[in-house]
Amino acid sequence: MRTSVLTATAALLLLAGAGPPAASRPPAADAPEKDGERPVHVFVSAPDFLNADIGDTRLVRGPLRRQRRPGPAQSWSPAHRVSLERAVDEMLSFGPDSVLVAGDLVRGHWDQDLGGVRVFGPVRTVVERHRAIRAAGRFYYGEWVKRWTRNGFPRSRVHAAVGDHDIGDDPWPRGSGAVGAVPVFKETWARALTANGRRYREHPRGTGADRTAYATWLAPGLLLVTVDVFSRHRGRVEVTVRGGQLAWLDRVLAAAPDDATIVVQGHTPVLGPVRRLGSSALSVAGGEHSALWRTLQRHDVDLYLAGEVHALTATQRAPGDVVQLAHGGLFAWGDVDFVVGRVHADGRIELDARRLHDHASGRDALPGLWQTRGPVQRRVRLAERSVSVGAMTLLPDGTLTDRTGLLLPLDPARR
Repeated sequence: MRTSVLTATAALLLLAGAGPPAASRPPAADAPEKDGERPVHVFVSAPDFLNADIGDTRLVRGPLRRQRRPGPAQSWSPAHRVSLERAVDEMLSFGPDSVLVAGDLVRGHWDQDLGGVRVFGPVRTVVERHRAIRAAGRFYYGEWVKRWTRNGFPRSRVHAAVGDHDIGDDPWPRGSGAVGAVPVFKETWARALTANGRRYREHPRGTGADRTAYATWLAPGLLLVTVDVFSRHRGRVEVTVRGGQLAWLDRVLAAAPDDATIVVQGHTPVLGPVRRLGSSALSVAGGEHSALWRTLQRHDVDLYLAGEVHALTATQRAPGDVVQLAHGGLFAWGDVDFVVGRVHADGRIELDARRLHDHASGRDALPGLWQTRGPVQRRVRLAERSVSVGAMTLLPDGTLTDRTGLLLPLDPARR
């Protein structure tokens, strides 16, 4: 494992113009920090938030507005507005320097049209379905971004990964229209979240993940690498990191200074078993024997953040090995989990897992909130403050200490 944020040797190499290429160099520190005085970086990790399509569809304008038919097609309610603002405000109350979201920003069944109301146009043909995907993505991703920036949090400090719901949701039968739509879904995601890859200087150019994977320095000596774990290959979608993206990942990690702290985020877990709640439990093919995991191990990555399973599990196969933290929630069903990470100058990462409880008393008798394939829970009433449900500290040598609550080692018999 890496031993400190930035040694004098690495700093001299960087100042001299040696070391990593320009796109991979950490930014200059604003001011020196004393070890242990305060974190050099605080992040909030919130995968699978929202994992639903939330937005006032009355705001959809233009030609689509004229095509729309009468019907119960509202994916917004006052209760959702209050709870959404409460959830985001609570996460931002921890003063994060960045927000990390390892996939499933939306529900994403946009090539369908429950009730035939044409909110995003008809979906009878392939061309119409792809047009509807782009239109729905412009609207729902726009609304998603507004949740974070409503009170001035910079959009540039929200870093997302692509999830299965962001590409239409699994399964993807071999050779099906769902597989054919994946590039359209990824293009729509990338336009909203990475400016088609231009937002990040370091990304895997010339690969299928050139707009959905990237690397960026969050702080001096703290590198974030986001991977796209969904690869379209031979008429199907595989959960893997392969080919050009894998080679790029290897190069980026090799170029990082030996003393850097490295966090990688991808939507699906690699290691199992993990707890899960309302999840299809996708995972990277090959698990700990996959090329992805071997690459992370070879380059002494500190932490791998994953979503997908909507429940908390921290896994480390052996002392000093990469730590996987699988977590996340389902806002539309009243389950909001997130993790606050505090990175210190000596390389320590303190992790605090938190939960916002739902005070709604069961499901409403009223119809659910409209989505393009099927409704989600209409009423979400979150508590005003989150509670800690587990904590742990990852030391620079890879040792995990002070584990509590749901971040204790998982007993497979009790998950």
